[in-house]
Parts: sequence; structure tokens; C-alpha cells
Amino acid sequence: MKILLVRVFIAIYLLNLFGCSHSSAQQQNLIDGLLDKYKTYDLIALGEYHDSPEIYDFYNELISDPRFGKTVDVIVFEVANALHQPILDKYIFGGETSEEELRQVWIDATNSANQQGDSQLFLDFFRHIRSINNALDEDNKIRVLAGDPAFDWNKIKKREDLSLYISDRDRHYGELVIREILDKNKKGFLIMGGGHFYDSNYEPDEYSIVRKIREDFPDKLFVAQVRIDEVLHKVAKKIPALISTSHPVVGNLSSTNTSNSVKLKDEINAVVFLGEITRKAGEMYSKEDAYFKEFIRRKKINSTNPFEKDKPEKSDLNPHSIEREIKKILFDIADLALTSYHKQFEKDKSTVYINFDIPDSFQKPDKGISFSLSKNDETPDRMRLFGKWIDPDEDIVKVLIRVEISKFDDFAILEIKRNY
Repeated sequence: MKILLVRVFIAIYLLNLFGCSHSSAQQQNLIDGLLDKYKTYDLIALGEYHDSPEIYDFYNELISDPRFGKTVDVIVFEVANALHQPILDKYIFGGETSEEELRQVWIDATNSANQQGDSQLFLDFFRHIRSINNALDEDNKIRVLAGDPAFDWNKIKKREDLSLYISDRDRHYGELVIREILDKNKKGFLIMGGGHFYDSNYEPDEYSIVRKIREDFPDKLFVAQVRIDEVLHKVAKKIPALISTSHPVVGNLSSTNTSNSVKLKDEINAVVFLGEITRKAGEMYSKEDAYFKEFIRRKKINSTNPFEKDKPEKSDLNPHSIEREIKKILFDIADLALTSYHKQFEKDKSTVYINFDIPDSFQKPDKGISFSLSKNDETPDRMRLFGKWIDPDEDIVKVLIRVEISKFDDFAILEIKRNY
């Protein structure tokens, strides 16, 4: 019996050993593949899913590679207020500053009112970079730049105040990359939500980070996106993997733009496939937290419906009044969805999100106005609502408005497209 148990133990040990080696080897292959791109490009932009432990584990492994510090000068991090760049610099380079002070970097970002609580992932990430820098000489230390505009939350009193900075996020990020990396002949690693690195998400007159860099610095930018498409399980022989969009199956996948008509091969260079990805929101702020009262103030500012008093005109509808009507109804739907969620949450604290169907009473087919929603299983705390107006004479979408709502009591317009 003892011999049998020993054999079973050895078998399990060897299975785990070889399994870990295989996984570690694949992780190294992915890291090798990305770092190799710096031989050709000065920038690697990685579009991420927020709040994913698997993605942050990968970041930490990548940064730990001795070649990273010798190759990459700067990391540009999206969720960080540039007002606190001095704090970030001091911490990252090993100065005496507390983690409580460092916390301001991300809790003062423009999207802080959308967060559930502090992100342990962020803290561990910055801790890791600080630790890596402590072992590097001065020439190889990694700098982290705050990707969000510099602003003071104390001066934000209403949603319109905040909107000025939210609308300038991409421009700030892009100009920062150009000024601090490309103009100085440095190499950078860009971390931002995946949608920011799809050029098709932006209108011709809007600032697109990818478009601007490619126009001014051709062949300097390599764009990769973390993707979880089911087909990637079949395409990727091993996990994790870096898959070029020159692959016929991967390249023909649709990007995440609203129309889904743009292919990945026309948007990005490669897909980073990490297998299954989970999300880990920060721990909820407690009432004992000194920041709690300020957090609630920010959420109230961010969730204010700017169209409550913007009633549709009673005269014959024209495109502009239809747009206002769509906005008004979308926010009414968002209010109803959040109310439904709160009722469900009172009964079941572990609920992920509501099972919500838009009531037929909101649909207005006689005016060509309709509403729909999409839920992403990978981001169960959020839901996107779409309102559109189809001109019956031309049979084309003349107005499309996209709104995102979060179970944490906020909702905001993400996109307005007009075709008139």
C-alpha cells in the first residue's frame, strides 16, 4: 500500500512538474516574441481587459525578464493621473514615499468614479516595478508615465467639469507618448484598454492614438491586443501565444468597433492569447475609509444625467430632436436597469449582473427609433445600450448612440455617430 501511495505521489509530482514547465516555457515564448519586436519597433501597445489578474501576472513576468529593463525605457499606464507624476516617479525609483500616497495616482484618475474600490493589481504592479528598478543600474531603470490628464478632483463640481478631461484622455496619452518617447528616441511599452488602440473606434475628426502615431512616426508602433475569442483555442497550438494577424483566421476576426465590419488584420499586428481570463474588481471602499465620502461625491457627479431637462421638441421631428429623444430614452433605460439590479442585489449579494430586457414600451418603430443592449461575459459588471434612428426614406442609420452602464451606479455616453 505504501509503495502504491509513493508511486501515485511521484506520478502527481511529475505531472505537475512537467505541466508547470510547459506553461512556463510557453510564457517565455510569448515574452520572447514581444521583446523581439523591439528590434523593429520603438513602441509596443498592448490593449488589455481591465482588472484581469492573468494579464497583470503576464506584465510582471514580462518586466522581470532582464532584457526588458535593457530595452524598454518607459511604460505608459492608462489609469494614473499625471498630476501625481512626481509621486509616481519617487515611488518607482525607490524613493521614500508611502503606498498610501502612491494610491492617489489611480484613485484620482478620470475613471476613478467608475471603480468599485482600490485595485490590488495596480499596487502589486507598481511594487514589482519598484523592486525590479532597485536591482537595475541608473541607465536601465524603467520609468512609468501617468496616461491620464493632470487635473484636481477638488475642482470638479459637476459632470461638465469632468467631461473636459475625459474627452481629452486619448490626446493626452498620445501626445505624452510622442513627446516623452518617440521624440527622444526611446522605446516604450503602452498599457491601455483595448478599445483605445482600435483606430476604427474614432471618427476622422477625433483624436486617435494609433492613427496619430502611425501618421507622424511610420513603422514605429506595434499593436497587440489581448483577445479571448473562442476560435483562438483552436488556432493557438499552445497557451499563452502571440498570434500574428497575418494568420488568415485571426486576421479576419472582427475588431471591437460598433459595426463589427473592420477586420483585425486592418487594425492591429498581433493577438496576445492568454487562454481564459478572469476579472478581479478592487475591494469595496468601506465607510471607515477616509476616501469613502469623496468617492460617493465623485460617483454622484459621474452618474448625473445631463439630458434630464433636455426634452424632445414637440414639433415635427428632425434629426437633432430625434437625437435628443434617443439620449433621453437611453438614460431612462439605464435608470430602469440599475433599479432592477439593486432590487436583485438586495436579495442576492453575490449577483453578478441583472438579467435585463428592454421593455417594448421604449421602442418606437413608427419613428424608426429602436434600442438594444449587449452584455459581455468577460465584463459582467457593465452593459452597453444602443439607440439608433433609421431614416425610413433612405433606409440607413442616421443616428447611433452608445451608452455604457455599470452596476456601480453610473452610466455615460461612449459614442455618438451621426450620418446627416
